[in-house]
Amino acid sequence: MKKLILFAAIAASIFSVGAQSLNEQVLLTVNGEPSTVGEFLYIYNKNKQESAVTAQSLNEYLEMFINFKLKVEDAKDKGIDTLASFKEELRNYRHQATPRYMTDTIAENQLVEETYHNMLIDRQVRHIAIRCQLNENDSAVAVARGKIEVARERVTTGIATTVGKGRNRRIVRTPEDFATVALEMSDDPSVKNNNGLVGWVTPFHFVYPFEKATYETPVGEVSQIFRTPFGFHILKVENELPHKEVNAAHIMKRVVLSQNKDAEQAAKENAEASAAAKTAIDSVYLIAKADDSNFAELAMKESDDRGTAQRGGNLGWFSRGQMVKEFEDVAFAMTKEGDVSEPFQTNFGWHIMKYYGQKGVEPLPDVKETIKKNIMRDERRDIVEQAFCDKLKTEYGFREDPSAIVAFHEAITGSNLADSVFLERISLLHNFMFAIGEEVFTQDDFAEYIKKNTWSQYGSMHEALNEKYNMFKNQKLRDTEDKHLEEKYPELHNLMKEYHDGILLFDVSLNEVWDKAGQDTAGLRRYFDEHKAQYKWETPRFKGMILRAKTKQALNAAKSIIKNFPADTIDRVIAQRINADSLQFVSCEKGLWAQGENPIVDRYGFKQKKVEVAADTIFPFVEVVGKKLKGAEEYQDERGKVVGDYQNYLETEWLKRLHDKYEVVVDTSVFEKVKATL
Repeated sequence: MKKLILFAAIAASIFSVGAQSLNEQVLLTVNGEPSTVGEFLYIYNKNKQESAVTAQSLNEYLEMFINFKLKVEDAKDKGIDTLASFKEELRNYRHQATPRYMTDTIAENQLVEETYHNMLIDRQVRHIAIRCQLNENDSAVAVARGKIEVARERVTTGIATTVGKGRNRRIVRTPEDFATVALEMSDDPSVKNNNGLVGWVTPFHFVYPFEKATYETPVGEVSQIFRTPFGFHILKVENELPHKEVNAAHIMKRVVLSQNKDAEQAAKENAEASAAAKTAIDSVYLIAKADDSNFAELAMKESDDRGTAQRGGNLGWFSRGQMVKEFEDVAFAMTKEGDVSEPFQTNFGWHIMKYYGQKGVEPLPDVKETIKKNIMRDERRDIVEQAFCDKLKTEYGFREDPSAIVAFHEAITGSNLADSVFLERISLLHNFMFAIGEEVFTQDDFAEYIKKNTWSQYGSMHEALNEKYNMFKNQKLRDTEDKHLEEKYPELHNLMKEYHDGILLFDVSLNEVWDKAGQDTAGLRRYFDEHKAQYKWETPRFKGMILRAKTKQALNAAKSIIKNFPADTIDRVIAQRINADSLQFVSCEKGLWAQGENPIVDRYGFKQKKVEVAADTIFPFVEVVGKKLKGAEEYQDERGKVVGDYQNYLETEWLKRLHDKYEVVVDTSVFEKVKATL
C-alpha cells in the first residue's frame, strides 16, 4: 500500500523552495506530479463558501484537493488526456481565455480617450474625393494620387502662375475656393448638390481615416492627403460646435412630386402639392398649439411618416448630421422643452416638431465599454493590433534585415500575388529576413506564407506585398507570445490547469461513478439489498396500481390479469386482452404513493373513507391493487436516493484504490506557511 507521506526537513533539499515565492513552492505531489501553493490557493479561493478562512477549512480542503489530484492521475493513466476530443475541448477553452492577454491595453485606452475627446465636438467639413479603390493597380493609384495632390495645391498654396513681363515678371500663387475646386475635381456624386459639403462629422459615423483627418485638422485649414477604401481625399474643417443631441417628435405632411415630363406642368403640380401639404400641416399645427399634450395621438392620426407615426412621431435622440439640414436647423435652434415649432419645409414635405430636450456626451466611465466595443469593429482595431505587435518586438528582441523584402518587390512580374512567375522567382530566395528571440525566419518561410495567402485587398502588387509581410511578421510575433502566455500570466496558467484537470475529472468520474451508478442494475440491486434498512419511511406508503374501468366486467378481468401474470407483463396483457381494437376499457396506473398524494389511493389503499373521489364518467369503476409498505422493497422504490448513495459508495471505493495505487507527498512546512498567511 502506498502511504501518504508528510515531510518537512527533506522537502527543501528535494524541491529547493527556499528562494521561491510562496505561490511557486510545491505544496504536494501525487504520483510524482507536483502541485504548487498558487494552484492550491487559486482553486481554494474559487470554491470556498465561508468568508472566514480557518485552519480546519484548509485541512478539509487539502484532503479534497488530494482526492481531486488522485482522480486526475487516474484519468491520465487511462489515457483520457491523449484523446482527440479532450485536446479539442481544452483547445477551445484556451481560445476563449487568451484574447484578453493578446492586446495592448495602453494603446486601447489611448484610443478610447482620443475617441471620447472627439465625441465632445462636432465638426463640419467639406471634402474632395478622387476615386481609387484599394484593388486598383499601381498605375491607377499613381494617377489618382497625382489628381488629389493637384487639388490640395490649388486650395492651399495655389498653382504657380507667371505674371508680368521682363523685370516685373514674377510667380504668384493664389489659393482657390475649396467649394469651387470640389465642384470641379471631386468624384463624389453628391458634389453637384453640396459643393463638397459633407456636413457634421462625429466618431464612428465615418470610416476612421476620414474621422481622424477631421479631428486632426485645425478649423479653417485643409487636411493632409489621406486614403480610405473609396479613394484619396482632402478635407477642410469649416466649423465646430460642442456635441449635442436632441430628442424630438414630428408630424409630416408629405409632398408627392409630379412625374409629369412637361417641366412647366410638373412645377405647377409640385407647387399645388406643396400648398396642399402646407394647408394640411397648418391645420394640424393649430390643433397641436391649442393642446400640446395630444401631440403623440395627433402624430399617430395625421403624420404621413408612418415609420414614426406609430411611436407618436418620436424620433428618439439624434445629433447633428443625422437629419436633413432644414430639419436639423429647426431641431437644434429650439431650447424650451414641450415647445412645438412652426411649420417648416424639407425635401420630404411639411413638418411641425415637438421638442423634448437635449443632452451632451455622458461621462467617460459611463461610455468607456461602448467605445471599446466600437473601436474593435473598425480600423482602430488594427492600430491596437499593431501596437501590441510592436511591443512584442521590443520584448522578444526582434531583429530584421530590411533588404530581405526588397528581393520580393524585385521579383514582381504579374498583377497579383498568385502569378506563377512571381511565385517561382520567390521560391529561389533563401536569405535571413528576421528573428524573434532565438527563432529565425527566412525568405523561404515568407515565400511559403505568400503561396498559402495570395489574396489581397490591394490591386497594387507592392502594396499587397507590404501588407502580407506585415501580416506575416505579426503572426509570428503573436505565435511566439502565445507560447509564453502561461509563463507570463500565472492566473492564465492556473485557469488552464483548472480546465485541463477539470475536463479529466469530469470524464473519469463519468466512467467510474456517474454513468456506472445509473446503468449498473446488478450493482444497484446488490447495494440496495445490503443496505435495505436505510430505506425505511417515517409513514407507510402504498405500492400498487390504480385501476379505472368502463365496466365492472373489464375491471374484474384486469384484476385477474394482475393476479395471474408477472408484473412486468401486465400492461401488455391488458392491452392485448381487454383494450383491443383501439378501444380503451381499462386504465392502469402504477405507482408508489404517500398518504395525501392521491385521493383514490387514500380512500381505497389507505382506507380513508372520508376522502372524496371525484366521479369519472368515462371510467366509473375504480379500484386499487397493491399493499402498504414501511420501507422500499426494491431499489426502484427509492431509485433516486439509491443511485445517489451508490454513487457515493463507488466514489469511496474508487478513492481507496487510488490512495493504494498512488503515492501522495505533502510538504507540511509549506502548508503551515499557507495557513500563516491566511
